[in-house]
Parts: sequence; structure tokens; C-alpha cells
Amino acid sequence: CELATHLEMCCKMEVSCELKCGVVMCREDVTQHVEKECSLVVETCVVGCGVKMTRDELKIHRRDNCLRRIAPCNHCLKDFEFFLLAHHDSECPKMNIPCNLCGEVMCREDVTQHVEKECSLVVETCVVGCGVKMTRDELKIHRRDNCLRRIAPCNHCLEGFEFFLLAHHDSECPKMNIPCNLCGVVMCREDIQPHIDQNCPEKEIKCPFAKYKCVGLMKRKNLRNHLDEKRIEHLELKM
Repeated sequence: CELATHLEMCCKMEVSCELKCGVVMCREDVTQHVEKECSLVVETCVVGCGVKMTRDELKIHRRDNCLRRIAPCNHCLKDFEFFLLAHHDSECPKMNIPCNLCGEVMCREDVTQHVEKECSLVVETCVVGCGVKMTRDELKIHRRDNCLRRIAPCNHCLEGFEFFLLAHHDSECPKMNIPCNLCGVVMCREDIQPHIDQNCPEKEIKCPFAKYKCVGLMKRKNLRNHLDEKRIEHLELKM
């Protein structure tokens, strides 16, 4: 009887965990086992979500399921409580997102600069001054080939003019080749008048003896014939 009583109280006697976790230990170790080790003890999640589970379940819960567990952002690698990650993703500067105009993918923090300086589908006003609004890609072609106010060289004098002024400039350009309106010979506009005044065979001129009162008026190409025909008359006029 005394032995039975002793065995019920003996601290060295092996007993099973009262929660039936299957662990066998000395009776003196039971309290520590239950307080710190038994996998079937129910505890509250220490992370702060308030869930109550066995210790074994809590290990998995804290690692994989607790909404307040600390988890890194996949983009910037900063740590956040798990339930805040979805909101953080909507703001994370390192998260790759597409430009909502051209679809190019980049970090969120680069989108503003991309739209301001690079995106090909941003609509802008032609900086040359014509007022047309087009996408940046279209404006590159517009400014190079189509803008009426782009600077283009005259094909004759090579000076630059706004494109819409070139047609008017062509009507005045001193280096443009045009035909003499008398004889048809083609030369620079700036040379036409000297040509007419000095060389054009179709220009009507006075006889060199006009100062002696010869009234002859002929085309320059006929001057030699006139001088030959009127040689005697010219001599008489000079006397």
C-alpha cells in the first residue's frame, strides 16, 4: 500500500503526457514539458492575429498563414506585415508595371520620367510652332518631313527658311536658274539683268551713233549688220 502510494507520487516515475501527445517522461518533467514542449498545448499566435491553435499548428500558421507574419516584398525586398503587402504592391516603387500608354514594362518609380521624356505615345504639340498635336513618334516624322514651319534649305542658295516660305523665296532667290525672258538662255536670277543689259542678243538697243543722231533701234544680234549697212551714213553724221 505504501509502495502504491509512493509510485503515484514518485517524481522519477515515467508517465505519459496528459494531453496524449505520446511523449513519455519522468513525472517531474511533465510541467516543463507542458509549458514549453508539448505539441498539443493550445496557444494564442504570438504575432498578434489572435488565432488559437496547438503549438504544432502554430508553427505552420506563423510561417505560412498568419496575416500578421512578416514577409518581404518581392520587388523592393522590404519587410511588411503580410496583410499589408497587397496595399504595398499598389505603391511599391520597385514593382514592374506597364506604361498605360505604350505598354512598356518598367519599375513604377521610372514611369513618370518615361512618360515625361520617352514614351512614344504621349501626345505633344509640335515645338516648331505649327500647333499640330501628335504622338511623339508621329512628331518625329512630322518635324522632319511635314511641318510647314520646319527649317528647310533652299535648293538653289542653300539658305534655311521655314518650309511654308520656300515657294515665295523661290520667286525671288538670286541663285535660282531661270530663263531670260528675251532669248531663253537659262542662268541664275541674279545674272539675268546684267545679261540683258550687256549680252542678250534679243535686247533692243540704240545704235552707238545715237549721240550723232542715228535713230537706229535694233536687237543686239543685228547690231553688226546695222553698222555695216549704215557705215557711210554714220561717217557723215560724225562730220
